[in-house]
Amino acid sequence: MKQLFLWACASLIGVQSFAQTDKLWYDSPAKTWVEALPIGNGHLGAMVFGRTGKELIQLNHTDFWSGAPKDWNNHNAAQYFPEVKALMKQKKYAEAEELSKKLQGAFTQSYQPLADLTMTFSDTTQIGEYYRDLDLNTSTTHVRYSTPKATYERELLVSFPDKAMAMRLTANGGRSLGFTIGASSLMKNKVWVDGNILKIRLKAPKHVEPNYRGGFKPEEAVQYDDWNGEGMEAEVWVQIKSATGKVSVKDNQLVLENASEAEVYVVAATSYNGRFKSPGLEGLEPSKQAGEWMRLASGRSYESIRKMHYQDYHALYGRVDLALESKGTANIPTDKRIVNYAKDADPQMVALLFNYGRYLLISSSRHGGQAANLQGIWNNMVRPPWSSNYTTNINVQMNYWPAEMCNLSPLTEPLMNLIKDLSVNG
Repeated sequence: MKQLFLWACASLIGVQSFAQTDKLWYDSPAKTWVEALPIGNGHLGAMVFGRTGKELIQLNHTDFWSGAPKDWNNHNAAQYFPEVKALMKQKKYAEAEELSKKLQGAFTQSYQPLADLTMTFSDTTQIGEYYRDLDLNTSTTHVRYSTPKATYERELLVSFPDKAMAMRLTANGGRSLGFTIGASSLMKNKVWVDGNILKIRLKAPKHVEPNYRGGFKPEEAVQYDDWNGEGMEAEVWVQIKSATGKVSVKDNQLVLENASEAEVYVVAATSYNGRFKSPGLEGLEPSKQAGEWMRLASGRSYESIRKMHYQDYHALYGRVDLALESKGTANIPTDKRIVNYAKDADPQMVALLFNYGRYLLISSSRHGGQAANLQGIWNNMVRPPWSSNYTTNINVQMNYWPAEMCNLSPLTEPLMNLIKDLSVNG
């Protein structure tokens, strides 16, 4: 999560004057993962690239990790402690440090990417008036651009009450809206369409070596079991609703044609069955939970989902209001404002980053989910930096710095649950 927060300092492209402390906006699509905009509900996370021809939405789920429960304790550690202590007394610090590695336990497993959704749009010529943003006040992200045929707009959110990602797409130029949606993954996967729902089944590796450990062959660094073996499983379901267009299926993709509006709903569930049960051998069936969430989400209107999402999110985000005067030019791109900060020290840039930090914690640490890891709930790598895990020398603390001081105590529940379970396992 620190990676995303620091990216805001270096690359976010501004906020409009009426919302200069609550909105991040860009005048071009994301080219790389760290330029995409993060949304999430503490369970399902998405990085939205905002592209016009082939949109990419990269998904994560808070429970989706490699590996399985085991005895992580180093039962030989105690025998080395007296020698380490003796070396320290002799001020042989280098030798003590090297020997102390025998006191350590095993490396942790890795937080995994879930799936990639690609949306290929039919009208991609002469793109102009491009805009995308992340509205911290409403926890929604938007994309808007024009072609000679129409002006297209997209809004995306991930609702905690509905446990779903919802997207609304509109075109103001007749029925010019058309796209296909496909799914893929870096995980072992199966893709199919069941009725009008696109589905992808995922299986995580049973073992992943940390990215900083070299000397492994690919099949050693990332180890998969078969579908009936060890390794967490998950399913992602995608459905299109449109009152004006035609939805069909082609090559395991959903196709929308001749529409002026559409809604897309995405749900995800895993086989995670608690920290002390094997997710591959004793796991839950993810399709059951995914089916229930899709039935509920697709049975409601986008507006009702959006309203409940805002009420839930803003009950947390609205608990703090940091008001700082502006000393700079607010309605210019943020990269220029950052450059200007050396001269004007605009306090509202500080307020924007303060609000972004609160937003990231709300989006990645909610009731029933896991604690925010090194990257919150967003990750696009099988072997991410430091396994995208929990490093308790500073990074866990940094994630939760805003919690108590910003009246966000409910967000610490996943962290407290993690600490409790660690006390059992050791």
